[in-house]
Amino acid sequence: MKLNRKVITVYLLSFAIPIIVLILGYLALHISPFGNHTLVVTDAKALFVSDLSFFSRLMQGKESLLYSFESGIGMNQAGLLGVMLDPVNFLVLFFDITQYASLYSWMIALSVGLCGLSMYHFLNRTNLCAGPSKLIFSTAYALMGFNVA
Repeated sequence: MKLNRKVITVYLLSFAIPIIVLILGYLALHISPFGNHTLVVTDAKALFVSDLSFFSRLMQGKESLLYSFESGIGMNQAGLLGVMLDPVNFLVLFFDITQYASLYSWMIALSVGLCGLSMYHFLNRTNLCAGPSKLIFSTAYALMGFNVA
């Protein structure tokens, strides 16, 4: 597949459009970093943020994967590693835990953008649809409830 300016532009759009739509939603609903509300609720608040902070400490060499007091007395955290190895989660290495609420919003936006990009690539390779409908379907897929939730 020969890469030209048009192809690169459409691939960038398939990544950027879902992120822009999500950021507009953040702005409208005053969600962090554009307001006082946060996406860190329910499971994210109870589990994911503490898991991200553990992952950050693990990658910095401050925790052990085989023995931790994070979940209980001396529990094994190896099962957590499978979930945490999403490349987007490595962003926690560059931020302090006090910034996780805002970072979480950006991580979700980045994941949604990558979802749109990968779906566009899939549609482009399989020729399931043609023209602008690839971009429409990839954006719709990226913004589906199960991705955003």
